[in-house]
Parts: sequence; structure tokens; C-alpha cells
Amino acid sequence: MATDPPPIKPLETYSVFALLVTGRRFTDDFTEDDAVRRYVKLHPGSDPAAVRAELDAEIKRMEG
Repeated sequence: MATDPPPIKPLETYSVFALLVTGRRFTDDFTEDDAVRRYVKLHPGSDPAAVRAELDAEIKRMEG
């Protein structure tokens, strides 16, 4: 018996790091700058520098 696929979360709920990971799953040339631009577009009024700092901190944390 087939089951329904899980629901797709709206992109607006993704962190900037999740946008980066997701973007890289679909294309080899999706960059950190692309993730920041996408996040800022999804969250008007957000500070691109603060978003980039958040992404850099998460990448550093994941690298251990």
C-alpha cells in the first residue's frame, strides 16, 4: 500500500543554512551568496549582512 509523501515545507520556514543545503541538492553551482539572496528575498527587511553572518556561523559550527 502506497503512502502519501510528506508535505513540502514552505521555503519561508527554512533557515539560510537549510536553503543552502537544499539549493546544493538540486544544483552544483548554488552558492552561499545565492542562499543569502534567496533568504533576503523570502524575508523582506532582513539585513543581508546579518543573514550572511548567521550562515557563516552555522557553516563553521557544522565543520566542527
